[in-house]
Amino acid sequence: MSNTSANMPHRRSVLDALRPYIQGLGSLPGQNNFIKLSSNESPYGPAPEALQAYHSAADEMSRYGDGQQTLLRAAITKTHDLPMDNVLCGNGSDELISLLIRAFMESGDEIVVSENGFVMTSTHAIVAGGKVVAAPESDWIVDVDQILSAISPKTRIVSICNPNNPTGTFVSISQMRRLIESVPPQVILHMDEAYAEYAMHEDQFSSALEFLAERNNLVVTRTFSKAYGLAGLRIGWLAADPLVIDAIDRLRTPFNANTAAQVAATASLACQEWLRDVIECNRDVRERFARQMRGLGLEVISSVTNFVLIRFPIETGASGSGAYQALQDSGFLVRPTSAGDAYLRISMGTSRHMQDVAKVIEAYLANYSLESDPSNRIE
Repeated sequence: MSNTSANMPHRRSVLDALRPYIQGLGSLPGQNNFIKLSSNESPYGPAPEALQAYHSAADEMSRYGDGQQTLLRAAITKTHDLPMDNVLCGNGSDELISLLIRAFMESGDEIVVSENGFVMTSTHAIVAGGKVVAAPESDWIVDVDQILSAISPKTRIVSICNPNNPTGTFVSISQMRRLIESVPPQVILHMDEAYAEYAMHEDQFSSALEFLAERNNLVVTRTFSKAYGLAGLRIGWLAADPLVIDAIDRLRTPFNANTAAQVAATASLACQEWLRDVIECNRDVRERFARQMRGLGLEVISSVTNFVLIRFPIETGASGSGAYQALQDSGFLVRPTSAGDAYLRISMGTSRHMQDVAKVIEAYLANYSLESDPSNRIE
């Protein structure tokens, strides 16, 4: 949309290169029976205790929530063995990432990101007047050497997702330690761990929280939107050195985490056995679905999260956008792709959901010549 009319207020020029965020499709016009697998939400919902806590907060809706987030921060510090002064909560981890960038980037500064990652991190940096430097990945995994090579005297923040989105891959413990030890102390190293709960029991994965006491430039963000099933409440948290927390607190809005979100998240943290069951169910469904897709002749990027990235062989005429349309026609909403694109990201639903998705994709691929495994016919 043009912003050049002399009779209209002019937006900041830095916004000219940006487009509004396009979220995964959440509904179909005129249809009520659809399955949403487009935004990496949990099909299992919140813990029963979290739902009960949410309803119990109804009588407090006329009052602002606790601006100091005392009970939630205390629950986070107990669960993750962190000092309370190192934790801050917000309206989703997205808000906290925005606050971090605004607190530490000046116009003209640089932020180093991996070529795949949370798109809003780059958007926040651009709005702050910064320059985004994207480092290439290796086999869909964040390449620590490329990240370190991209750091310049203008770099103020390095930000990577671990596990990554939309690939679902992660940086190994040894590479994580090398990254943490090699980023200059005056540069913020931000680890976006929105999907960390899904990976905690994977070999060679480690949360950056374990290194927090060693580096005062390390910042970790987490969310309750994914494994905890609280996406609709928008609640996340950040762990960092108290000096970083203090900087963010200076521009954080009052009462930025609402009452219902705080009490539901607090209750969720007491349900770690429930969380382990959710993670195990997700892993079983994801691995079965990935095997089915590979059996159909598709490339599936190995994921430890609640989604998979699939490559369709466009040389055969098949495409991610074609599969997307076939799935939508059958009532499944996945992450949209551009016309002719090879890739499609699919969030994990229940076992039944994913079995039906596999059948739709199998039927779609029947129109193209792929080398599939005849013994892998999806029942």
